[in-house]
Amino acid sequence: MLGTVALAFIRRGGQEAVSYRGAFLLRLVGLATTLAAMFFFSRFVDGQGVALPLRYGRGYLAFGLVGLVLLNLQHAVVAAYPTTIRAAQLAGTLEAMLATPTPSWIVLLCAPLYGILAAFGGALGMLVLGALILRTGPTSAGWPLLAAGLILAPIAFAALGFLSATLTMLLRRSDPLSFFVGGASALAGGVFYPTGVLPGWLRAIGGLLPITHALELVRCAAFGRVDGQGAMRALLNLALAGAVAAPLGLASFVWAVRRARRDGSLSHY
Repeated sequence: MLGTVALAFIRRGGQEAVSYRGAFLLRLVGLATTLAAMFFFSRFVDGQGVALPLRYGRGYLAFGLVGLVLLNLQHAVVAAYPTTIRAAQLAGTLEAMLATPTPSWIVLLCAPLYGILAAFGGALGMLVLGALILRTGPTSAGWPLLAAGLILAPIAFAALGFLSATLTMLLRRSDPLSFFVGGASALAGGVFYPTGVLPGWLRAIGGLLPITHALELVRCAAFGRVDGQGAMRALLNLALAGAVAAPLGLASFVWAVRRARRDGSLSHY
């Protein structure tokens, strides 16, 4: 049942995307201009003689590109669930969507899948373009770690998305958490600079964010040198977030929906 529902939502999202081709083209242009901006910014940073740890690859472009790609992916995943729920509330379709015989947790899990997959495809495209520009890529040891990082990162990000969707159901406000998560990630997650430059208390906060560990893993695996101990630690933290935090977040989301059903506020906005 899960696969059938997922495919149905993906198909519906694809049909909507095809009907708005202009938005798709603008998204491609946006990705290209973002990559160009990062390229020129990296030339400026490298020109200042800034030395990055060798495990992150050659030059700032590899470092900054991965940071920007995962930050955008995190925003897309975290925003996907509350945005979908809020749109259904405003359109008056949320009750109908959850009134089907399909378990509510499956519907809630699968509803935003197309948007998440589209963001994931954009992230892969950016990494491929970056590899072509840098003329480098993963080593034989890096490929499995890169694959694991790119699979586990969205699952870990989804835990935050479920929490944001829970708050959307309780507060009836659109996407209350994603901008806070994005700001905290940009500050303490090592998106634009290594976490080693941060004071200890900020590094501790960064250690609680899944993007910190995703960046460490993907940077080393994609364009740098695989640090066995550091990579395994990052992989373990990501796997933990996916295996523990994501199910707990989904459970809180389902609880919020059931609570709204009981008190009659499911369609309120």
